[in-house]
Amino acid sequence: DPARGGTWMHLSDEYREADRRERESRLRPLIEKARERVAVHDWAGAAETYAALQPLVQADRTRENEIETALTYCRNLAQAAALEARGDWRGALEIYTKLESEGAFHPDLLRESIRRVRRQTDSSSPR
Repeated sequence: DPARGGTWMHLSDEYREADRRERESRLRPLIEKARERVAVHDWAGAAETYAALQPLVQADRTRENEIETALTYCRNLAQAAALEARGDWRGALEIYTKLESEGAFHPDLLRESIRRVRRQTDSSSPR
Protein backbone atom coordinates (compact mmCIF):
# COMPACT_ATOMS: atom_id res chain seq x y z
CA ASP A 1 0.00 0.00 0.00
CA PRO A 2 1.66 3.26 -1.14
CA ALA A 3 -0.06 5.25 1.60
CA ARG A 4 1.81 3.19 4.20
CA GLY A 5 5.26 3.44 2.65
CA GLY A 6 4.84 0.84 -0.06
CA THR A 7 7.43 0.25 -2.76
CA TRP A 8 5.86 2.15 -5.65
CA MET A 9 8.10 5.18 -4.96
CA HIS A 10 11.20 3.08 -5.43
CA LEU A 11 10.08 2.15 -8.92
CA SER A 12 9.18 5.59 -10.24
CA ASP A 13 11.37 7.33 -12.78
CA GLU A 14 11.42 10.43 -10.59
CA TYR A 15 12.67 8.47 -7.61
CA ARG A 16 15.39 6.75 -9.63
CA GLU A 17 16.53 10.08 -11.09
CA ALA A 18 16.59 11.73 -7.66
CA ASP A 19 18.55 8.78 -6.29
CA ARG A 20 21.04 9.00 -9.16
CA ARG A 21 21.54 12.74 -8.62
CA GLU A 22 22.03 12.22 -4.89
CA ARG A 23 24.65 9.51 -5.49
CA GLU A 24 26.43 11.73 -8.03
CA SER A 25 26.55 14.59 -5.53
CA ARG A 26 28.29 12.28 -3.01
CA LEU A 27 30.72 10.94 -5.62
CA ARG A 28 31.71 14.21 -7.27
CA PRO A 29 33.93 15.60 -4.45
CA LEU A 30 35.74 12.28 -4.03
CA ILE A 31 36.30 11.89 -7.76
CA GLU A 32 37.70 15.44 -7.90
CA LYS A 33 39.95 14.72 -4.92
CA ALA A 34 41.27 11.56 -6.60
CA ARG A 35 41.93 13.44 -9.85
CA GLU A 36 43.76 16.20 -7.98
CA ARG A 37 45.96 13.64 -6.24
CA VAL A 38 46.72 11.92 -9.54
CA ALA A 39 47.60 15.29 -11.10
CA VAL A 40 50.30 15.88 -8.47
CA HIS A 41 51.44 12.23 -8.60
CA ASP A 42 50.29 11.52 -5.04
CA TRP A 43 49.65 7.88 -5.89
CA ALA A 44 49.09 6.70 -2.32
CA GLY A 45 46.61 9.51 -1.69
CA ALA A 46 44.81 8.81 -4.97
CA ALA A 47 44.60 5.11 -4.13
CA GLU A 48 43.16 5.95 -0.71
CA THR A 49 40.50 8.15 -2.33
CA TYR A 50 39.60 5.56 -4.97
CA ALA A 51 39.29 2.96 -2.19
CA ALA A 52 36.82 5.28 -0.41
CA LEU A 53 34.81 5.49 -3.66
CA GLN A 54 34.44 1.73 -4.07
CA PRO A 55 31.48 1.17 -1.75
CA LEU A 56 29.68 4.16 -3.26
CA VAL A 57 29.72 2.80 -6.83
CA GLN A 58 28.77 -0.83 -6.25
CA ALA A 59 25.40 -0.41 -7.95
CA ASP A 60 27.02 0.93 -11.14
CA ARG A 61 29.02 -1.87 -12.80
CA THR A 62 30.74 0.41 -15.34
CA ARG A 63 31.81 2.93 -12.74
CA GLU A 64 32.79 0.14 -10.34
CA ASN A 65 35.18 -1.25 -13.00
CA GLU A 66 36.63 2.22 -13.67
CA ILE A 67 37.26 2.82 -9.95
CA GLU A 68 38.82 -0.63 -9.52
CA THR A 69 41.14 -0.03 -12.48
CA ALA A 70 42.17 3.39 -11.17
CA LEU A 71 42.69 2.00 -7.67
CA THR A 72 44.92 -0.82 -8.88
CA TYR A 73 46.91 1.56 -11.09
CA CYS A 74 47.48 4.07 -8.29
CA ARG A 75 48.40 1.33 -5.81
CA ASN A 76 50.96 0.00 -8.29
CA LEU A 77 52.48 3.47 -8.78
CA ALA A 78 52.49 4.07 -5.01
CA GLN A 79 54.32 0.77 -4.55
CA ALA A 80 56.86 1.69 -7.25
CA ALA A 81 57.44 5.09 -5.63
CA ALA A 82 57.96 3.43 -2.25
CA LEU A 83 60.45 1.00 -3.78
CA GLU A 84 62.33 3.90 -5.38
CA ALA A 85 62.43 5.71 -2.04
CA ARG A 86 64.06 2.62 -0.50
CA GLY A 87 66.53 2.34 -3.36
CA ASP A 88 64.96 -0.84 -4.74
CA TRP A 89 65.48 0.21 -8.34
CA ARG A 90 64.89 -3.22 -9.83
CA GLY A 91 61.57 -3.61 -8.00
CA ALA A 92 60.39 -0.18 -9.14
CA LEU A 93 61.55 -0.88 -12.70
CA GLU A 94 59.58 -4.12 -12.76
CA ILE A 95 56.37 -2.30 -11.85
CA TYR A 96 56.92 0.58 -14.28
CA THR A 97 57.74 -1.71 -17.20
CA LYS A 98 54.75 -3.94 -16.44
CA LEU A 99 52.42 -0.93 -16.41
CA GLU A 100 53.93 0.39 -19.63
CA SER A 101 53.56 -2.99 -21.36
CA GLU A 102 49.89 -3.09 -20.33
CA GLY A 103 49.32 0.23 -22.07
CA ALA A 104 48.55 2.01 -18.82
CA PHE A 105 47.65 5.66 -18.41
CA HIS A 106 50.37 8.33 -18.39
CA PRO A 107 52.76 6.71 -20.90
CA ASP A 108 55.12 9.72 -20.78
CA LEU A 109 55.32 9.51 -16.99
CA LEU A 110 56.02 5.78 -17.18
CA ARG A 111 58.73 6.19 -19.83
CA GLU A 112 60.42 8.91 -17.75
CA SER A 113 60.17 6.77 -14.61
CA ILE A 114 61.71 3.83 -16.45
CA ARG A 115 64.58 6.03 -17.70
CA ARG A 116 65.17 7.48 -14.23
CA VAL A 117 65.19 4.08 -12.54
CA ARG A 118 67.41 2.53 -15.23
CA ARG A 119 69.96 5.32 -14.70
CA GLN A 120 69.94 4.49 -11.00
CA THR A 121 70.24 0.77 -11.72
CA ASP A 122 73.15 1.39 -14.12
CA SER A 123 74.96 3.71 -11.70
CA SER A 124 74.57 1.31 -8.76
CA SER A 125 75.68 -1.80 -10.67
CA PRO A 126 79.21 -3.01 -9.98
CA ARG A 127 81.54 -2.23 -12.84
